[in-house]
Amino acid sequence: MSKQVRFTYGNDPSSTPVDAVRFLVGDTNPHRPLLDDREVEWAIAQQPDQNLAAALLAESLFGRFASMADIKVGPVSKSYSKVAELFKSKADQLRAEACKFAVVSFPATHVATKETLARDTTLTEPSFVVGLSDNPFAIQINQGLDHAGYGNY
Repeated sequence: MSKQVRFTYGNDPSSTPVDAVRFLVGDTNPHRPLLDDREVEWAIAQQPDQNLAAALLAESLFGRFASMADIKVGPVSKSYSKVAELFKSKADQLRAEACKFAVVSFPATHVATKETLARDTTLTEPSFVVGLSDNPFAIQINQGLDHAGYGNY
């Protein structure tokens, strides 16, 4: 017993995440749906970015088509391996696009938490700290000294 495929696409990728991900994957033909809405929604829930959700689905489609045999009957042929490679290429492209704007973030720490952690002697000391190479006896920039004829800093 086969289930009915749920397919929605409103031709406007900016309207819903499902439309956006379907657009990115290339699954926009309601007469030949490749993915069920539930699969698309699951991928969106798993990934922090629509490009990554689309890449996950493109990899799934790659696996689906890679497992199918190429068929040739007389002059008619169907090459599922080429379709699979197209989805693999699409997944790689989507992952690269998602990583293009990746930003490293550091979680905020409250001052009180930072001070508490600094006093905790059971924690491992960092390998370096701000000011590690500071030498209070060395000449510091902006002291008004003339360095090798370059004038004051």
